[in-house]
Amino acid sequence: MSSSFSLSDSSQCNYDVFLSFRGEDTRKTIVSHLYTALEGKGINTFKDDQRLETGDHISDKLHRAIQGSKSAVVVLSENYATSRWCLMELQLIMAFYKLGEIKVFPIFYGVDPSDVRHQRGSFGLGRYQDQETTDKVLGWREALNLVAGLKGVDSRHCVDDAVMLQGIVEDISSHLDSIQPTPLDDVLGVEAHIEQMKHLLKIESDHEVHMIGLWGMGGIGKTTIAKCLYERFGRKFPAHCFIEKVDQTCKDVNLRFVQNQFFCDILRIRQANFRAVDCGETLARSRLGTLKAFIVLDGVERVEQLHALAKETSWFGRGSRIIITTRDKKLLETCSVTTVHEVRCLEKEESLKMLKHFAFPGGAPPFDAYEELVIRASRLAQGLPFALVAFGLFLCRITSIEGWEDALKTFETAPDPSIMDVLKSSYMNLDLRSKTIFLKIACLFNGEPLRRVSGLLGETETRITNLADKSLIHISNGGFIEMHSLIQQVGREIVLEESMFIPRQQKMLWDPLGYDVLKSKTGTEKTEGMKLHICELPQAESSIDEYAFDNMHNLVYLKFFKHLDDVESKLDLISDDYILPSTLRLLHWDAYPLTTLSPRFPVDCLVELHLRYSNLESLWDGTPFLLKLRMLDVTGSKNLRKLPDFSSAPKLEELITKGCMRLERFPDTIGSLSSLKKLDVSHCDCLMDLEMIIGELPTLQKPIPGIFRQVAVDIPDSKDTLNSLTDISIQGKLHFWLSSLRGKAAHLSFSCLQRVPYGHVHPRVMSELYGFKSLDIMRFNYKSDGPSFKCYSFSKFPYLTELNLINLNIQSIPDDIGFLRELQKLDLSGNDFTYLPEEMVNLSKMKSLRLFNCCNIQKLPKLIQLETLKLSDCIYLSSLLDTSATKRDGSRFLLQKLWLNNCKTIPKLSDTLSHCTNLTYLDLSRNDIVAMPASIRLLPLLRSLYLNDCKKLKSLSQISPHLTSLYASGCSSLDTIYLPLDHSLILFDLSYCPSLKEVEPLINRFLPHGRNKEVSQHFACIPGSRVPSYFNNQATSLPHHWHSSESVGFDACIIIACESPFHIQLSSSSYSCTQEDNRTYRINLKPDIFLPSESTTSKGEAISEHHMFIFHVPGNINVHEFCLEPQLELSHEFQSAPVKIISYAVRVIPKTGVDAREHYISCREYLSEVSKPENVDSAKDTDEDSISKGTTDRREITEMSGHENDQRKSKISSIFGKLKLNRIFKNTR
Repeated sequence: MSSSFSLSDSSQCNYDVFLSFRGEDTRKTIVSHLYTALEGKGINTFKDDQRLETGDHISDKLHRAIQGSKSAVVVLSENYATSRWCLMELQLIMAFYKLGEIKVFPIFYGVDPSDVRHQRGSFGLGRYQDQETTDKVLGWREALNLVAGLKGVDSRHCVDDAVMLQGIVEDISSHLDSIQPTPLDDVLGVEAHIEQMKHLLKIESDHEVHMIGLWGMGGIGKTTIAKCLYERFGRKFPAHCFIEKVDQTCKDVNLRFVQNQFFCDILRIRQANFRAVDCGETLARSRLGTLKAFIVLDGVERVEQLHALAKETSWFGRGSRIIITTRDKKLLETCSVTTVHEVRCLEKEESLKMLKHFAFPGGAPPFDAYEELVIRASRLAQGLPFALVAFGLFLCRITSIEGWEDALKTFETAPDPSIMDVLKSSYMNLDLRSKTIFLKIACLFNGEPLRRVSGLLGETETRITNLADKSLIHISNGGFIEMHSLIQQVGREIVLEESMFIPRQQKMLWDPLGYDVLKSKTGTEKTEGMKLHICELPQAESSIDEYAFDNMHNLVYLKFFKHLDDVESKLDLISDDYILPSTLRLLHWDAYPLTTLSPRFPVDCLVELHLRYSNLESLWDGTPFLLKLRMLDVTGSKNLRKLPDFSSAPKLEELITKGCMRLERFPDTIGSLSSLKKLDVSHCDCLMDLEMIIGELPTLQKPIPGIFRQVAVDIPDSKDTLNSLTDISIQGKLHFWLSSLRGKAAHLSFSCLQRVPYGHVHPRVMSELYGFKSLDIMRFNYKSDGPSFKCYSFSKFPYLTELNLINLNIQSIPDDIGFLRELQKLDLSGNDFTYLPEEMVNLSKMKSLRLFNCCNIQKLPKLIQLETLKLSDCIYLSSLLDTSATKRDGSRFLLQKLWLNNCKTIPKLSDTLSHCTNLTYLDLSRNDIVAMPASIRLLPLLRSLYLNDCKKLKSLSQISPHLTSLYASGCSSLDTIYLPLDHSLILFDLSYCPSLKEVEPLINRFLPHGRNKEVSQHFACIPGSRVPSYFNNQATSLPHHWHSSESVGFDACIIIACESPFHIQLSSSSYSCTQEDNRTYRINLKPDIFLPSESTTSKGEAISEHHMFIFHVPGNINVHEFCLEPQLELSHEFQSAPVKIISYAVRVIPKTGVDAREHYISCREYLSEVSKPENVDSAKDTDEDSISKGTTDRREITEMSGHENDQRKSKISSIFGKLKLNRIFKNTR
């Protein structure tokens, strides 16, 4: 038998064609010729040349071959039906045909198709009368009848066999070429990978042999991509094979077995016997050198495996392509595979699509309540396709919300067994030392900087990055270790398994078991690390006593942490007299509860000490011997007044006191820290009056070749100058005395390159340059009479990617700024220059320029490459962009975001904007425009437009159909707005527009039409004190047949009042609507409250204090259980809320065509159930002023039917405004 069947017998075979024939009739004639023709076309064909017709069933091998084939050719010859094995084979083929899994091509070779259909002549089944076969005849009869009905080839009508075979091969080839990616391929996003791989494979080139690596973590889809490539291109090559699970098969059998199968498949031979693996190279050089082959080696994880199968490109004929899938990037580098395609996890939208595809019939959840659960499961899978499929297939069997909740809790606490198996195999291939590193990262250090983890573990960065090469971690561009959440889960599960799930036996502990061990004081010498989230402890107040750490003699890493936005720590100490293990290298204790450190605090082994947001007033008295300490972080310790003596901390590299507002001074020994690289003393209020000098190195200290030029920071009372800093953030009275920069500022921050690419600059030149990657010098406020900061040159800062010089009253910018070729972001806001150098045209990488409040600037250079440009309050700017060149060559600006608020002197604004066809965001607030520029409608990508406080604006009639957000607050003259029917607005702010007319038609036009199509949430703010009739109209009762699935959501109107002189300001984050359960929708209003400046209000101007918030919320609404809760969320700085909800109304929207009537519910009073005695007092709190003006209606009910005898009442169920439709509709007709 000649075949190319897959290595693993447990997996499906992969064939293009399976040949079914009666050997004694056709093996040496038509079948042999057909097989040769198919193979010659590169069509992978299974032909059984060693059939042993024994037993009463098809062999497992044949069963797998049929199941794994895309098509089957059935040669129905004279004696075909005389073989019960042929009939069993045909029955299996037709079974897969009926399932749609195989295409069947029948050849009626010298027989009449009608004889096959009716089982006449040699196809009669009367011969099978014995008891063993009688029960099978019915299935054979059905298979013969089915195959005879298919379109096939009748040899009796063909000129000769050669012509017949040519037509058959062409038909099969056309069918295989027509097979498109399956819907699953589409869900996986495989097509995008195939397009990228096509570029790397260079299929059309026959001159070279290419090896390409497919690299990525386990379960990410490498094999799927490789299979798709193989199916699409493999047949175009005379020789081709797909060897699956190489590493696993080597473990299950051996490498020689894999090598033997490889040569059998690629050479189409029955057996390739080797005495040793090394002998394979000889065969490869002698037999493969002339073959043009397409080879996929899947799951290669060791160098010797690749060497045995495809050591060199010289083994293969010109034009060959070899794809290697692996989790080990270093393996590819070792074997000189330089072309590598990295397969990464799916993006959020792709992940959700895949999960829904497997979890729900049709790929869509039945209720909105499932959406949050789907997002939760997708977040856990973190874009890993294998996990998304596993979760989806598991969840598809669960039909209740409660079941999903329970399943997700299981997934979040322990890995799915199949996922565990896939991901754990990478861990098993590590050496013992790398396994230890992996487990410590999984349990303690995920998300931490590589450099710091290297120091804490006492391991080289190279050994840790080896885990990245093996796809177990990822090192971000910023140098942080990132481990996939499921790999982290697997690592923690391994720790649990090694300890037999006994917490006190674990090497590493984490939430919540770590606290249990501390509380019970059952820790042992086996415990090496502990990590607890102190805001998520199981009890409201959790405490430990002084003996909690007594038996943890080998504890090295202790992390009690909280996130920045977390509530207060739940962890407390019962006693001040506790003792921590002397072995600690890392102590990270956020919200440390004591005011000082214990005299017995262990410092001998400490490498890092983090005491953020602590209650500390001081650290140590005296001079502690911090000989190994590299990092001290006391961020946010508001009571800390002094730092310790650092004279015995020679290795300290990072000192962070950010937000220590009472810190009064630096220790005089800070200048002795020759290793200090990072210093952050920002937001230390008591240090703001300290005068510091930023200068050059002392003249006696010569620059060191190969090392960047250093800045010297002279701190008051310090004995020495800090001159080794590469990352700094300081505030105070700063005096700059650099040769290039001179002046006064209040803030300085910079960060430097860690390294420069080899050969990028000569070492001697390098010592004359600063290695700044970012530089930020600023004053906190702009003063028109402030002292001018001098910029003489930027030539010594060639590596800057971000430069911010803000509120410095700079008079001129040096021309050599044009040589900052790496610059991407530039902020020169609050300066006094009148122009920018034309040389800035050379800044080809600069994407963002901010010139806010540069009041004197009149003209900009040609900056066609910009994507973000902020020109707010550039009041004398008379030329925005030089459009002359773009008119000549037909080019367009790349601008995506543009701020022109309060830029009133720009001529021909509409014409200029017409050249910015990539704009997505445009701010024209506080301008004198009367009508919206016509060219705005022609900007196809524009999504957000700001026209706030355009006092002369009278009408809006050129609104682009693509616009999604429009802000026109404070446009006091605006009286007319025309919204096109095809508008796309979902956020619309017209607050403080008192002249606005025709409000109700505007609301009707704003809310989405075509309610059968999928829409997103809509939100508008419009002046008004009464609920529009759109919501108040009476409606008939709901029809009995109306169900929740026939609704598409609801519209809501909420009336709020804002007390003068406060104003509200809205943004896309000013509201949210969430579904709490199957019945409750909560609308949270979060407007910004501010006092308007004189420039935004006119004297005597009548400002409406009442606003209508209009919402559309899509979703399947269960109207019989519907409940709405509108709430205001205001800043804690207000002692009494200046904004109140007055009233609101809701309108439930049925699908178009369900019923001609739409159904309404409205509520005129916001306070709850005044008819109840217990609520009378709360009713008194109603805004009496509003009531007296008629802005609220004293009616506590709304009529829900047009007939007087069918009136029904609704009540508000709580002070938060719960609006329950089940009370209204429960007795509807």
